Order: sequence, then structure tokens, then C-alpha cells
Amino acid sequence: MINKERLLRDNRLCKAIIGLSVEELKNLAAEFSACYLIYRKKNRKDHGFVE
Repeated sequence: MINKERLLRDNRLCKAIIGLSVEELKNLAAEFSACYLIYRKKNRKDHGFVE
């Protein structure tokens, strides 16, 4: 099993396993997070709460 902390400390290992540098992986994760938040906001279901 791959240790996530070790992977994020070792650029060479990250590149070998994932094909991205640590910085590229972190940028991609940030982009996915932003897109996911937008998706959640657009697809929020009304649970009957009245403001």
C-alpha cells in the first residue's frame, strides 16, 4: 500500500506512480475541489426549510 504522506513528499515517487509532479497533483486537487463545490451548490436539493 502507498503511504499518501510519503507520496506527497517525494516528487520522483509521485511522478512515477501517478504521472504528475506533487505540485501538479495539488493544483489538480484544488481544481477538482472548486468544481465539486460549484456542482454541489447547483444541485442542492430543497429540504423544505423556510427562511
